[in-house]
Amino acid sequence: RLHPVLKDNLAIRDLGVIAYLGTPLRLPTGEVVGALAAIDTDARAWSERDRLLLESIAEVVSDKIRAYISDLNWETMFAQLHEGMIMGEVLRDEAGHVYDWRHREVNPACGRMLGIDYRKIAGKTLRELFPAIEREWLDEVASVVETGQPARFLRQFSGFDRWYEGSCQSTGPDTFVMLFMDVTARVKAEEELRASQDFTTLRQAALLE
Repeated sequence: RLHPVLKDNLAIRDLGVIAYLGTPLRLPTGEVVGALAAIDTDARAWSERDRLLLESIAEVVSDKIRAYISDLNWETMFAQLHEGMIMGEVLRDEAGHVYDWRHREVNPACGRMLGIDYRKIAGKTLRELFPAIEREWLDEVASVVETGQPARFLRQFSGFDRWYEGSCQSTGPDTFVMLFMDVTARVKAEEELRASQDFTTLRQAALLE
């Protein structure tokens, strides 16, 4: 109550703080963002045990702050990815065969590439959204989760007349993550180029004949 640094602190006036013990809360960078404090309304000589206990609690709080920041960074990256991203789980029948998958989470880019509001995709199964989708989409994901081996793909989704290229890998028992891009324009340009080259070859052969 007399110390020049502390005497005007409102905690002394409003809470009657007489004894204070504090330990810093740090970010992963080492930056101090606050303090975890213990207070008493009576004069108190804090023991070494008190200090160690408060420091251990402060470490738990700091871990929570770090986890929260990590989650925020992940959410930002997830939302800003240019690639479509699906975090899903496969569904099995009674015999253990994969017959569908459920979208646990998808990012906005996934919705843009599929032409669906991404908020309407999460929680739905692949068959619910696209009943006529090619079986190869399911087979490849089933192979990834069963073998644990990642896979790359370039495949047409005939329902949309679109081509998608990407990769899929297992993230745990029956769960996976898929990243993909819409490469329809590139595939069609390559097809036109091949058709043009084939036509040129045929014309040259005809001229030689």
